[in-house]
Amino acid sequence: MEHRAGFEQVRPAKQQDATSISFRVDSAHAATVDNLTFLAGLNETVDGVDLNLTGMRVLLKDQDDESQNGLYAVAVGPWKKLGQPDVIVNSGDENSETIWILVDIDTYDKLPTGADDVRSANCASTANQATLSGFAQTIDGIALNTSGMRVLLKDQTTLSQNGLYVVASGAWSKIGQPDVLVHNGALNSKTAWLLTSSNTYEQMNTGSGDVRSASAASTANIGVGSRSGLLSTIDGVALNTAGMRVLLKNQSTASENGLYSVATGAWVKIGQPDVVEILGGTLSGRTRYMLTSANTYQGAIDFWG
Repeated sequence: MEHRAGFEQVRPAKQQDATSISFRVDSAHAATVDNLTFLAGLNETVDGVDLNLTGMRVLLKDQDDESQNGLYAVAVGPWKKLGQPDVIVNSGDENSETIWILVDIDTYDKLPTGADDVRSANCASTANQATLSGFAQTIDGIALNTSGMRVLLKDQTTLSQNGLYVVASGAWSKIGQPDVLVHNGALNSKTAWLLTSSNTYEQMNTGSGDVRSASAASTANIGVGSRSGLLSTIDGVALNTAGMRVLLKNQSTASENGLYSVATGAWVKIGQPDVVEILGGTLSGRTRYMLTSANTYQGAIDFWG
């Protein structure tokens, strides 16, 4: 793979203590710019972003007590630490659309991507896109039906067409070929794509192994009628937002086990990642499930303990 000058030096080697460092990428609404004293409540403003809703996520990376660094979920009471993943930051006066890498235990460094700028996209392609105009296109489960939405095309048969586009009622406008943070999509949600050579994008490597996170995990077989729409509740977690992810691990038909993306219609099976970290749930919250053989997930380890 051809790298841009200096790119090979941007990611220091992580320590190999797998119990201390989590190899996954997640997103945050904001990231700190200095030490934060109060890690509780809905009254904090970080980097210009008001953290006033339960469940908003913030990366703390500048704490005087470095063991406090990590990704947090905002709450009315004490915030919940979600671990120390690599983090894509979506908003903020200074940290908007930046990537932060856990380079050592408790220590984050900003990823210098090598591009003049880093942009965000609503979604990214999964195959060649023949039509580059209008509001009738759906890419990776995202309906591109509004002017100004942005999409990364990275799989074009004509490589020169790869790049970031702005959706319009007529022909889409190509912005260029920046590095891109993708916010949504059944397959590409919360991923970062780097321009490694002219016209060629590759996904940012966030560690070894295929590790994903999910909002919840099943505790029993989930029938086909419950594997669609936004009305299901699994292990106490309401799956009411398109794009939420759930691990099904108890299916009567074992081949149905795997990680799914919730949708208004039928849920989309993402695949069977090696490890799935469960963020919520009465029984499975704060646990890690491992794919031990084809179609089989086992283990329930508290990975924030």
